[in-house]
Amino acid sequence: MAKQIGALWVKEYTKDGEAKKMLSGAVDLGVLGEIDIAIFPNDQKKEPKHPDYRIVLATSNGKGESKAKEERSRKEPF
Repeated sequence: MAKQIGALWVKEYTKDGEAKKMLSGAVDLGVLGEIDIAIFPNDQKKEPKHPDYRIVLATSNGKGESKAKEERSRKEPF
């Protein structure tokens, strides 16, 4: 049986006046903690070898650090 490590939700956003869809959610990395991610269609795809989707780490604190990094630093004893 496969272990679930996260979940994603379909969200809509607007880019260049056009409605688009993306996936957003969280992935559990075990001892590394949980990270928030977003998955977008690759609108720069020009060749078959280019990826269909891009995965990005979501930031939540305005400093460019992911939520998981912030939570890990609080748990470290040193």
